[in-house]
Amino acid sequence: MQDSDFLLILVICVIIFLLFIMLVFAFLNTSKAKKSAIKIYSAIELLEIIKDKTLNLDSLIHFSNIAKQDYARYINEINDFDLQFVVALSAHPNVNAKLILDVERYFKEQDPSRKDLLDRALSVGLSKR
Repeated sequence: MQDSDFLLILVICVIIFLLFIMLVFAFLNTSKAKKSAIKIYSAIELLEIIKDKTLNLDSLIHFSNIAKQDYARYINEINDFDLQFVVALSAHPNVNAKLILDVERYFKEQDPSRKDLLDRALSVGLSKR
C-alpha cells in the first residue's frame, strides 16, 4: 500500500511539473510574438501612410511619434523627410494644431538649421487644406 501511494504522489508531482514547464514556454512564446509584431516602417511607407485622409487623430499621433522616435533613420533615408512629413501632416484634415506644432518643434530641435525650411513646409501644408 505504501509503494502505490508513493508512486501515485510521484506521478502527480511529475504531471504538475510538466504542466508548469508547458505554461512557462507558452508565456515565453507569447511575449516573443508580441515583440516581433511591431512594424518597422521605411520613410517612404510612413509618408504614404500619413497622407491617407481617412486616418483619425489618434493614428496621426501614433505615426508622428514613430517619425520622431526614428527621426535620424528617416532623415538618412530621405534628405527632406522632415519637410515632407510636416507638409503631409499639416495638410491632413483630421490633424490638430497641437500635433502639428509638436512635430514641427521636435524637428527644429533635431536640426535647427532647417528652421526656415520647416516654417515654409508648414505654410505649404496649411495652404493645401
